[in-house]
Amino acid sequence: MFWMWVVLVAVLSLLPGRSIDGVPVEIPHIDKAVHFLFYGIMTFLLGKYLHGRRHKNQTESQHKKQQILGVLACMVYGTILEFVQEFAIPGRNYESWDILFNIAGAIAGIALFNLADKNN
Repeated sequence: MFWMWVVLVAVLSLLPGRSIDGVPVEIPHIDKAVHFLFYGIMTFLLGKYLHGRRHKNQTESQHKKQQILGVLACMVYGTILEFVQEFAIPGRNYESWDILFNIAGAIAGIALFNLADKNN
């Protein structure tokens, strides 16, 4: 599920600007909420993915290190997609605020996963 979400985020991020126009109601800064949500879901699913692949002999420290590296990879992924939008996708542009909301969502998603996992 994690990898499917990664692909979906790429596809939606790389659509030309006109492909996403036409939303009947314009809500100011809704795209920032979408960035937060997309990357929050991505790292929540990353947590589930890593948890499912965890080896019996893997220490908690090793598992947390994997999570941190995975979340950092998601943050870099979002940043790269922003630059690709700027330089390769008609009608799309780079926004620093989008990156900030990607990062905030990524942190929130893995934190939520760890909270849910701790309670199980």
